[in-house]
Amino acid sequence: MDYERQQNANLLSFYTDDEMEKKRNILLRLIEETSKENVIWALLCFCAIYFRGVVDEYHDYDVLIEHDSVNKFIEIFKTMGGKIEFGQNGKEAFFNSKVFGFGEIDGVEFDLISGFTVTTYGTSYCYELKKEEIEYIKGIPICPAEANFILYGMMIPWQPKRRFKYEIVKEYLLKNGVCYPEILKAQNLPKFIRDDISKL
Repeated sequence: MDYERQQNANLLSFYTDDEMEKKRNILLRLIEETSKENVIWALLCFCAIYFRGVVDEYHDYDVLIEHDSVNKFIEIFKTMGGKIEFGQNGKEAFFNSKVFGFGEIDGVEFDLISGFTVTTYGTSYCYELKKEEIEYIKGIPICPAEANFILYGMMIPWQPKRRFKYEIVKEYLLKNGVCYPEILKAQNLPKFIRDDISKL
C-alpha cells in the first residue's frame, strides 16, 4: 500500500470535504484550546491510523490523555459543550484503564482514555501516553503506531475484527519501520505479538 499517497488523500478530505466539516472544526478547536493550556493528548486507534494513511475513513475520535492532563482536558472538553459519561461500558473484564469516558460535542463522538489498559490472554498491557512519543501530522497529535499495534493485538479475544486492524498496523510498521522500540519491549505480551515484534 502507498501510505504516503493515501495519507495525502485523507488529509485533503479532512481539510476540504464538506462532510468532514463538523469533525474537522471540533477537532481543530480542541487542539487549539488544549494547546493554550499545554494539555498533553493524542489520537489513538482508528482515527490515528486514518491520519497515517493506513485506512481511508474513521467514525469517532479515540483520545489518549497524559495522566497529569486529564482534569484540564475534561474541563476544556466541557467548556466546548462536551458531555461525558465515565465507565468501561460493560467491558470491565477486558478494559481496566485509569480513565475511560464516552463523550460527544455537537454529535461528534469521543472516547476519552488515560492509562489505556487491556487485560486478555491472562495478562495485561497498559500504554501511558508520553509527550515525547507524540507525532504531529499537519498539527494533529497522533499516538505511536507501535502502541496501536500492541493494543489491537490485545483486543482480539473480545472483538475478533481487531485482528484485521492489528494486521494492517503490523504491515505499516514493516514498511515504515519502528520509531519507538521501547514500546515494543513491554513485558508479558502474548507469544504471537512477541513473535511478530521480532519480525519488525
